[in-house]
Amino acid sequence: MGLLLNKIAIDKNLGKQMENLFINKNLLVVEDDMETNTSLKNIFNVLGFNVDTAFDGHEGLEKISYKNYDLIFTDIEMPNLDGYELIRKSSKIKNNLKIIILSANTQSNVKTILNNEKIPVLSKPFNLDELINISKTLLLE
Repeated sequence: MGLLLNKIAIDKNLGKQMENLFINKNLLVVEDDMETNTSLKNIFNVLGFNVDTAFDGHEGLEKISYKNYDLIFTDIEMPNLDGYELIRKSSKIKNNLKIIILSANTQSNVKTILNNEKIPVLSKPFNLDELINISKTLLLE
């Protein structure tokens, strides 16, 4: 999936506006698509986050168990442990995780499976500005 992420040059003003909010926050990207995973890591590093990555839910769960993350982006369809199980299992390990789902599934399907929990869902391909704004909103809660 050739997201616009590789084409986006982050505006220096946007980086400076977000810097105070995102600086030194820990972000975990759990995404099995290498291009999307790498693009999100690079973009959110520029915005000030400390970004860790995982390529499946099992690896993501392992990282969540030993490190505190301010924000987690996860795909749903991944090998070894899908995003649904990652969310369920990680919420048993740590309370009040701030998660954003990035999925090719429709939002209604994801929300139904998650019993309408208040987890933002962005459909792929997603809008980077929307992802940044939702991240900002979650961090301000």
